Amino acid sequence: MIKVKPLVSIIIPTFNRAHLIGETLDSIYAQTYKNWECIVVDDGSTDTTAAVLNRYIIKDSRFQYHHRPKNRLPGGNAARNHGFELSRGEYIQWFDSDDLMHPEKLKIDVVNLQSGNYDFTISQSSFFDENGKIKDTYWNDTLWSNEPLTDFIKKNIGWGINSSLWKRTALIGGNLFFDEKVQNGQDYLFHIEALIKKLNPRIIHKVLVYQRNHPIKIEHNTIKSKSKALILSYLLKKLKKKEINKELKDYVIKKSLLVLTNLYKTKSWKNALTFSFQLLKFPLPAKGILIIVKLFFLGSFYKLSSRGYSYI
Repeated sequence: MIKVKPLVSIIIPTFNRAHLIGETLDSIYAQTYKNWECIVVDDGSTDTTAAVLNRYIIKDSRFQYHHRPKNRLPGGNAARNHGFELSRGEYIQWFDSDDLMHPEKLKIDVVNLQSGNYDFTISQSSFFDENGKIKDTYWNDTLWSNEPLTDFIKKNIGWGINSSLWKRTALIGGNLFFDEKVQNGQDYLFHIEALIKKLNPRIIHKVLVYQRNHPIKIEHNTIKSKSKALILSYLLKKLKKKEINKELKDYVIKKSLLVLTNLYKTKSWKNALTFSFQLLKFPLPAKGILIIVKLFFLGSFYKLSSRGYSYI
C-alpha cells in the first residue's frame, strides 16, 4: 500500500523518434499511479516529434516538451541532465523514447521504495520485436549478487536505464549525473557510480519494462571505442584511488588494451594517444607497458601507410 503519493518525474531524451515515441507516451499515460510529470527533452530532432508531443500536451498537461540547450553537447546525456534540472519530482524515472512501461511500473516502484531505506529500485526488463511480440529474454538474467560492483563491471549482473526509480535525494547526495562526453554506454557508467557510492537498491523480480529490440542496430566502431575508453579511464582513476576492488585491476587493464587496439585500428590516432597516456599514469605491469608502446608504433605506421592492420 502506498503511504504517500510523491510526484514522479519521468525524463525522456529523444531524437527523431516521432514514429515510436507515441507508444512510449501511451504506456506512461496508462500508468495506474497517476501522480507523475513526463518531461521529454528533444536532442535536435528533424522529424515530426514536435507535432506528436503537442498532441499529448493538449491531451494531458502532465506531458512537457523541451529542447536541449544549444550550449550543451549533443546527445542523450545532456538531454537527461537538462530534464532533471527542469523536474520537480521527489522520485526520478529515466526512460527511453522507444520503450514501454508495464501499466503498474510506477505503482510497484513507489511501493517498494517506501518499504525501507532504499535509494532506488531495480526491476527486470524483457524485449519485444517489431511485431510487438514479447520475447523470453531479459536484459540480464541476474539482477544482483553478493559482489555487485565487481559483477556489474564484468556484466555478470545488470539492468537497463529504464529499470530503476530513483529518489531525488539519492541522486543529488551522490552527485549522480550523466557524463555528457560519453556517447555510448552512459547507463553502464551511471550505474557503476551509483554502486561505488554504495546506494542501496530494492530488487524487484518482475518485468516492469518492455524494451524494443530493433532489427537493425548499427554502432559506429570509432564512437563505441572512444566511449569505452572514457569509461575505462574513469575506472582506472577509481582503481588508482582504491575506490573499487583490486581484483578488478587485471580485468580493467585487459579491457583497456583491447579498446586501445580498436582505437588504432579505426585510425582514431589522437584518441588512442590520449588513452595511452592515461593508461601509462596507472601502475601497469611491464607487459602492459610494452603492449602500449608496440601499439603506438604499429598504429602510427598503419595511419600513415594504411598497411599493417593485421599486426595491430
